[in-house]
Amino acid sequence: MGMFDSVYVTCPKCKELVECQSKNGPCMLKKYTLESAPPDVVGGILGGDGWVRCETCKGKLIIEPPKNWTVTFETDESDDYK
Repeated sequence: MGMFDSVYVTCPKCKELVECQSKNGPCMLKKYTLESAPPDVVGGILGGDGWVRCETCKGKLIIEPPKNWTVTFETDESDDYK
């Protein structure tokens, strides 16, 4: 298993913390909030699809880059992930 860092975001719908893994940056199993993560670590999240799944409410969290970090919630009725 490879090393990574984690960035935690709060789901706007259910308020649960959602872990986003990044393989950019030091990859030393460090834990960050979206606001405290170094730009290279955040780039590892944004470099993918730019979204993660909330395991609690099954919504899609779309992560948009700064100036003001925002995490929006979107339901995806057509998704087989349920």
